[in-house]
Amino acid sequence: MLKRNTLRAAMLSLLVFGVYGVVSGAQNEKSITEPPTPVIDQTQTDISQVELRSVQSEEINEDKSKALRSLKFQTQILKSFYRAKNPVGPLVEYLEKSGQTPVVTRESNKYTGEMVVIRTNTPPDGTRYFHTQAFTDEHGVQFIQHMSFEFRPSPEAMDLATSEISNAFQMGEPKNSNADFKEWELPGGYTLWMKRLNEDDIGEMSADAFNVYGTQDVGAIRIAIEQSPHK
Repeated sequence: MLKRNTLRAAMLSLLVFGVYGVVSGAQNEKSITEPPTPVIDQTQTDISQVELRSVQSEEINEDKSKALRSLKFQTQILKSFYRAKNPVGPLVEYLEKSGQTPVVTRESNKYTGEMVVIRTNTPPDGTRYFHTQAFTDEHGVQFIQHMSFEFRPSPEAMDLATSEISNAFQMGEPKNSNADFKEWELPGGYTLWMKRLNEDDIGEMSADAFNVYGTQDVGAIRIAIEQSPHK
């Protein structure tokens, strides 16, 4: 009887061990042939796109900031020199120190006397075609007859230029104004005007041998100070 019970226990033990071994083996096999599904970062692509947009936005903002600084800088040149006596030498020196590479030419005739023309080869970012004309009066004193530069085209270019000019010269409402043109009177017999260049303007100025105009210039803002005709 004892032997029979011992044998029965041994067989039961063997059966239990065998069943556990099969189940355990099946689990081990699944863990090898069917590894856990990896967790994929579904946001990675979106994050990269956000980072790219962020970099592009920073570049655009930096480009815009440079243009605005240039607008302010060139406006201050107009303000500082337009009423100066004998301005040619100091203006050329200032343009050289600011890295704009001025080019000076002289013309003369018996009616108007000598005219000095100052242009720049390397204007600051966002501006171009700085231009100055100076004459000498009957007392031998040089004076500015015309100063101008152009601010790059953009949908907000006219508003930005108007704001900067108004702040720099402490001016109120313009004497003449529409969406594409504004004009103020300045002390000393001068007029300041701004014009949004259109296709006709570009066509007329394309013959200029010094300045190269094209369709990319449509919408640029020309900012100019000129001596009033009656002065």
